[in-house]
Amino acid sequence: LPLPVYAIGGLSPADLPEALAAGAQGIAAIRAAWS
Repeated sequence: LPLPVYAIGGLSPADLPEALAAGAQGIAAIRAAWS
């Protein structure tokens, strides 16, 4: 059962390309959204 994987923890939109290259489906950038 394949599940989507998201990178979390201190990330910003600038980290998205690296996370995608590592196999993540996306990032959780809560702090970046509120900053």
